Amino acid sequence: MGYAVVKDNIIQYMAKTEKSNSVEIENKYVINNNIIDCLQYKAIEILKDKANDMYKKYTQKYPEVEVKSFNYKAQEATLYMKNKQAGVTTNLEATPYLSALTNNDITARNALAEAVYAKIQEYAGIERYGMSMRDKIKSLTTIQDLQELIESL
Repeated sequence: MGYAVVKDNIIQYMAKTEKSNSVEIENKYVINNNIIDCLQYKAIEILKDKANDMYKKYTQKYPEVEVKSFNYKAQEATLYMKNKQAGVTTNLEATPYLSALTNNDITARNALAEAVYAKIQEYAGIERYGMSMRDKIKSLTTIQDLQELIESL
């Protein structure tokens, strides 16, 4: 398939999916003679949307207040787990947010810290997927490989 045909197909696809006309698309993405760059860019855009959808599905499992406070809990849970792995007890004062959530009950705080740490791992899996796919996209150098990957996303 020649460059002009592939370029036209990409422009049409992008115009259809982005609800823009082909001139706007061509201007927006500055489609030039490097079709591989164009396909990689489009694949990364699709990947971003997919990763964002995965994140939304993940966070929809929890109340908004839990999502908004996750960074606080994650920092404290990470400290707790680091200390636990080193055989060191983490006092309640070192984890004020988790301690407040558990009314300063150290057993409940420890259980909560471990549950939050498990959520960190799940969340990191989403980011790990996005990063590995982005690296894969950047490593592909043929139109066919990129088109197949785009279709698989």
